[in-house]
Amino acid sequence: TENQLKRINRMYPQHKRLLRKQGEYAKPVAELDLSKYETKLTVLPGTHPGGINAAGIDNFSKNTDGSISGITASPDNYLAFGNGNSFDMSTGNVVKITAKIPEGNAMRLYFTTTDSQNWAEAKATSTTVSTTADFADYYFNFSENKNWKGTLLWYRLDVSSTKGDEFVVK
Repeated sequence: TENQLKRINRMYPQHKRLLRKQGEYAKPVAELDLSKYETKLTVLPGTHPGGINAAGIDNFSKNTDGSISGITASPDNYLAFGNGNSFDMSTGNVVKITAKIPEGNAMRLYFTTTDSQNWAEAKATSTTVSTTADFADYYFNFSENKNWKGTLLWYRLDVSSTKGDEFVVK
């Protein structure tokens, strides 16, 4: 009814859309196109935009379909993606990643910019906990993050906080 619609819109404002798992956002979604990145099997040096770096991951590989897969070798693991200093962060504030991670896990995404090249919790957000062991879209919403500005330098994806988890990121 009309009264229910008013009450729901008051409780869950549609202009913020923060309570939705998926949906349309106020600004465009920045998607990682992994096919553009060269695979680099090194610990993140911070100087190779356009590359993929991995740490704490066994059997790391870039697959023929463009996806990246591996097994977490330690709780302190990550994939880092350099973007070649070309993404203006004012054009989008939500990052979408399609991944297959174990059910019950959540990923964490960090970023650095050309003006602020250090990794920090203040420049990170987590996904919701995975409810499936199959591929799903995960949205990292940085719209409330005051540090999301300037030119993006690196993404760092912490795939899992446990050892021995198999994953695939598209």
